Amino acid sequence: MVATVAFTLVSLMGRTMGMTRMDLLDLLGSMLAAPRTAASRRPGVLLHHANGAILAIAWAYGTALGGLRANGWTALAWGGMRRCGRWRC
Repeated sequence: MVATVAFTLVSLMGRTMGMTRMDLLDLLGSMLAAPRTAASRRPGVLLHHANGAILAIAWAYGTALGGLRANGWTALAWGGMRRCGRWRC
């Protein structure tokens, strides 16, 4: 969840400072509301944080299932396995 909040803040800062035109929160929210409006950004924030919570729960469940300790090292290992599985390292 910390990474989700940090990414949200960095994304908003970059968009506000004009460093990027990409707006992930607007992209996610445009599934539910008109794009490029505040009405689309709100559900985008909610969807982004819900996805972060689901990933955190999946990591905690996976560590408990595997008999591992839930700490930063297992979080890094899980993130690395997720990345390698999706992008083929």
